[in-house]
Amino acid sequence: MKSNTASLFQVLNEYRVKNIDHLQLKLEHIHNEIERLRDHAEVKHRIIGTSFLKQDLHCFTLGHGPIVITMWSQMHGDESSASAAVLDFINVLLSSKQASETKLHSSSVLFQNWEDKFTIHIAPMLNPDGAKFSKRYNAQGLDINRDALALQTPEGNVLNALIEETKPQYAFNLHDQDPYYRCGAQAKPVTIAFLAPAYNPQKELNHARQNAMTLIAEISKSLQEELNGQIAKYDDTFSERSFGDQIAAKGISTILIESGYFVADETRQVARSANLVALVRSLSILAEQSALFDDKGEYSEPRVYADLPLNIENKWCDLLIKNLHFKEQHYSADVAIRKPARYSNEWIIYDLGDLRDFAGEIEFDAEQYVYEAGQSFLVDDKLVLDEESYLTILRDGYTHFVGEASLINNVCGLPIVNNPKIWHDDFKLSRGTVAAGFLVRNGIREFAIINGRLLKLS
Repeated sequence: MKSNTASLFQVLNEYRVKNIDHLQLKLEHIHNEIERLRDHAEVKHRIIGTSFLKQDLHCFTLGHGPIVITMWSQMHGDESSASAAVLDFINVLLSSKQASETKLHSSSVLFQNWEDKFTIHIAPMLNPDGAKFSKRYNAQGLDINRDALALQTPEGNVLNALIEETKPQYAFNLHDQDPYYRCGAQAKPVTIAFLAPAYNPQKELNHARQNAMTLIAEISKSLQEELNGQIAKYDDTFSERSFGDQIAAKGISTILIESGYFVADETRQVARSANLVALVRSLSILAEQSALFDDKGEYSEPRVYADLPLNIENKWCDLLIKNLHFKEQHYSADVAIRKPARYSNEWIIYDLGDLRDFAGEIEFDAEQYVYEAGQSFLVDDKLVLDEESYLTILRDGYTHFVGEASLINNVCGLPIVNNPKIWHDDFKLSRGTVAAGFLVRNGIREFAIINGRLLKLS
């Protein structure tokens, strides 16, 4: 079965669940879809446990075939891209069973009668407490994904019991990652990162792990074009406390998918679509290329998997200013600016120095510019900031406001900095502080760096 990659994305996107395209999904956002599915004749729904705050943990089962797949999402509460994708996946599976639906089959997206070959268990949100507060951890303050051995979280116990009960051949462990991963040596962010987790510290291969690598290799071929090659491989250092590694140690082919960033896609809808394609393609690959997964007793890392670029943490940023000169040009440095956390509204100076191994969504060569710190503008009366008045304030050398922030009415939509704890001087920038300053050429302030944006002042 072959299909054009772009059309695969396009066809499947028609089956995405509506109104769950939020930056952060909470249980309330998917409540209506859960209610719809729990009453669906083709879906077996059950409550598999409760969270620490006694919220229900849902599981849906589809199909009745011999190949068992178990997947779960959002065990970290602030990682919800795949939670939307697994609900989309269920919608695709159910739509394919309707007699009136022909597009999924005629476009060679999904083979018919998949339910005779697969039994699929899906837990769409394993950490609703963390989701409620947009936090990684559960309500105990514990990382569920580091609780595979201690089992001190109710959610971890539920997942462990689900795996023991369903005994899957394939397990899909679905996460989000920080937006600031770089795709190997490429000047691109990572949109999807895969991993076939190690099952021991030696990172040995067995039949199950090789199958996971083979499946990832085949999936990645379906994603390369649409994702502009922004696919990487996660570090496979054995993590004893993590569920993925411990599930792999049970002889289960485990596939970790980390949803990342695609340029100008803050809510990660591109990664959501990529997850959907990956899940649907997995069924077709397993059904139609079963010979690839036979146990030949000879284990080696598939070449396509081995060739995936590494998922390099903290080497991507929102704004990279290169070769910026400091006071009297005694030295120059590169400046990386990014958010301190995914859901933050501030951009900080993340790193300084020789950053030739960084890449940025926006890069600016400041070789001809000198850095100048800004002054503080005192707000003691109502201040309306339209674009021209704000740019005038910036041109006059002010980069941030101090005083009563509620007096400012920013109608221009440009970023402003209010009451920073630390502001910079002309000799240096400070890591971890909100980005604010000027790029000066021939004594003229041509650009302002304001909270992650490079604003042209002329």
